[in-house]
Amino acid sequence: AARENADIHIYKLQEDYLNIARLVNRLWQGEYREAPAVMKKDGVYYMMTSFCTGWAPNQGKYAYADSMEGEWSMLYKIGDKTTYNSQPAFILPVTGQTETQYLYVGDRWGGEAYHESSYIFLPLKNHQKGELSLEWYPEIEMDAAKGSITGKE
Repeated sequence: AARENADIHIYKLQEDYLNIARLVNRLWQGEYREAPAVMKKDGVYYMMTSFCTGWAPNQGKYAYADSMEGEWSMLYKIGDKTTYNSQPAFILPVTGQTETQYLYVGDRWGGEAYHESSYIFLPLKNHQKGELSLEWYPEIEMDAAKGSITGKE
């Protein structure tokens, strides 16, 4: 996030990863997005973000592109109106012998009780190019050997 979270910037790093080589993209200028989490599946990049609302959770959104340097889609809503009381921390690929699925890891900020902050873990579903969904499950079952994540009611 750049310009006090007004924009998202994507930079290419130098070979040694110790410095910036160049700015390659400015996304959603003036949209005030933060907490970017990126994944790549089948040659397509997906980025989830949160709106800047301080400690209050909000509607998460995502976009996709064929290249980090390329043209990104518009922002689409994901999850419920508070992203299940979280914001993106990162997306964890669970790669097994038969498949790879993705786990959404969301921060749940404690606000005034910062020491009580926690995380949520939910299966992130990719239905087709450009379509992600995130549903609430009170429990998940993960088989790392297979690469599967299943929501349990």
